Amino acid sequence: MSTKENIVATLEKLVTELKQTQPDTKFTEYIEETVTAFKNSSDVDFKAELHKFTNMAPVIKRTTPKLNQKANELFDKLQTLAQK
Repeated sequence: MSTKENIVATLEKLVTELKQTQPDTKFTEYIEETVTAFKNSSDVDFKAELHKFTNMAPVIKRTTPKLNQKANELFDKLQTLAQK
């Protein structure tokens, strides 16, 4: 599985978790938009989007109500995958 596929799969799990626990937050909306952007992107665009995501996601996460443990673990996994 490529890094892109791993990240998309993890993002999809995170979206599912967020929709169940905090469906109407900016963070959930941002993660949903990111999944769509990543899925439809070329490799070059994916790298640019990934860079933007690694800069923006932690900032958006800080303004979101506390994530549950599973969502936090998935988010941490995403950050690790993004740094590869």
